[in-house]
Amino acid sequence: MRRETIIAMSDAKLRSNDDESAADLLARAAEQIGSLPQATSRSHFLNEVAARYFARGRADAAREAALQNLAVIADVRDESSQASLIADLSDLYGEDGLEFGDGEREAVARSMQKFA
Repeated sequence: MRRETIIAMSDAKLRSNDDESAADLLARAAEQIGSLPQATSRSHFLNEVAARYFARGRADAAREAALQNLAVIADVRDESSQASLIADLSDLYGEDGLEFGDGEREAVARSMQKFA
């Protein structure tokens, strides 16, 4: 099943107050993200997964997806694409309120070393 479909099914389960099934489907979608060939696509889907986890009160799972996303972003070779992906991810930290911790600082520092 396609990741987009699984995420949509997770959203539907959440609307019907089936939080456990929604979380299971979201985890299933996250497992499939690694099969995407392009890093930018993986980053976009990881952003979607992280935002949904955070909106559902699962900050630890959101942070895990966000950290995974930062690792994906670090592998993007084009600086402008990398900057755009970081800006997309920043909404989760800035607007949504996920705490920016040591793991995130280390991941960003590793990314920046590539361009130093």
